[in-house]
Amino acid sequence: MADEAPRHPLARHDVVMTYRNRPALDLDSASRRALEFDDLLAWVASFTRTPIGAERITSVAPSADAKTIRDRLEAVDEMRGCLDEGGAVVPSRLPDPGQAVGALRVEGVSLDGKAVRDLALVLEAGRMVRARLRGLAADTFPHLRRLGDAIPDLRAEAEAVLRGTDGEGRLLDDASPELRRLRDRSAQVGDRLRRMLQRYLRDPRSETVIRDDFVTQRNGRFVIPVRTDAPRTVRGIVHASSSTGATRFVEPIESVELNNELVRLVDDEREEQKRILTAWSEAFRRRRGDVACALERVARADSLQARCLFADACGAVTPRVAPGAAVRLEELRHPLLQRRLSEEGGECVAATLELAPADQVLVLSGPNTGGKTVALKAVGLAVVAAQSGIPLPARAAELPVYRQVRADIGDHQSIQADLSTYSAHVRAVAAAVRAPAPPDSPDQAPNWPDWL
Repeated sequence: MADEAPRHPLARHDVVMTYRNRPALDLDSASRRALEFDDLLAWVASFTRTPIGAERITSVAPSADAKTIRDRLEAVDEMRGCLDEGGAVVPSRLPDPGQAVGALRVEGVSLDGKAVRDLALVLEAGRMVRARLRGLAADTFPHLRRLGDAIPDLRAEAEAVLRGTDGEGRLLDDASPELRRLRDRSAQVGDRLRRMLQRYLRDPRSETVIRDDFVTQRNGRFVIPVRTDAPRTVRGIVHASSSTGATRFVEPIESVELNNELVRLVDDEREEQKRILTAWSEAFRRRRGDVACALERVARADSLQARCLFADACGAVTPRVAPGAAVRLEELRHPLLQRRLSEEGGECVAATLELAPADQVLVLSGPNTGGKTVALKAVGLAVVAAQSGIPLPARAAELPVYRQVRADIGDHQSIQADLSTYSAHVRAVAAAVRAPAPPDSPDQAPNWPDWL
């Protein structure tokens, strides 16, 4: 599956994929569950600032290509340096632009105020990310500089929306000169109407006719409350009655012309708002490719930042991953166990492991509850995480590039299938051994710029 822009709603990728025609790590679903990889991804994603960044984390495909892995980890290191120098790259929590992106795919569909503002907010954040990354030194932050250079400038489109809407997506007077004119005129006419009707209410001759001393609206028109049992009638149009029938809401004949004008102004304002939203929608639709590109790059920056924040939260380091390297994991901790114990005031026991390239088998022995399973799961999870560009909670880490990972952990006893725990493990190991090995990575992979 090719690397594409983030999709909505959040969707889990298949566990075996290719990355821009580069091989992905062959990780079957049972091994993925056994290693709790998705739980780890969910935790890393919790550090993102955008839903599209979170989706990018949770759908990451562990790579089996050395260059892809190296580029991912180098980008994480660069982002850590960038955060240390100047703080967050992606600002605080941003909305989900998914509704707007979906609507832009359909010709003629206009976005509502909330959706178009959500999109504009993320694109404005993209502009800020662009400016920040393009200000970095190219020799020190090459990956981040390329990422910043690739973010399209949609400032004009985004600023028009943000200037013309409030936090709830309601259109402000600044959305257009015509909208301001219509609203000003509506306010003037409405004020004249209220003053006219209030004079009617305050007239001493109306004391036996008026139920309450207030002006209200019915069917979009200003009316006054008239007693049903009044000794005389009020010339005008009855728009409604109270639930008890004791009051009629009447539009006096003198106010009909102003009410008509106010209704026309309200209709015109509604049409102007529709025109504005259509214009904003079409402006984004004309640059739909740039919009998708900007959102994708914001998601990338957010996912990198989240990896770094995750690393800070659990004391993780960026591993060295290279073909043929030894397995050296110094004071490795299982991240999910570490988090749980930390929340409970406990401390995770670290494990150190070294396995030379020529070694093919590692046997762990020890008493029950001695930590063997946790240690094995931590190592397997470290491999998958490292090849996904995620730092490892360890003092130092070095790993080779794996093309295939299989894990069989836990109690598989099944009465229905007549399988003992041991038999189930044997079958799982046999299936792993029989699984076809994935093809070798090409020696010279294309130099794709989209490396995250």
